Amino acid sequence: MGLHNTRDLGFIHSPLSRIALALGLKHCLNIYVRADLEVLKTRRADETAQTIPLQLALYDAITRAVGAPVIDTTGRSVDESIVETLNILKARGSL
Repeated sequence: MGLHNTRDLGFIHSPLSRIALALGLKHCLNIYVRADLEVLKTRRADETAQTIPLQLALYDAITRAVGAPVIDTTGRSVDESIVETLNILKARGSL
């Protein structure tokens, strides 16, 4: 089995990603924390910034497929994002 990561277009079809997704869906409450592309690029201005569009598209697709709640941090403070996370956890009976 080769090394797969989110820079690899075939990652979603790899055995590793399928196992991780199956375990995560069965045993975890998954919350997707995201931001708009331009915001992410400014937050990660290092050499990995070029992979952000692919990663964002990949994670958006996975999130839609599994129906995970989404917290969009674009234009929000850390405190606002934490409050939204806590609200999701309370609504799902996890707190």
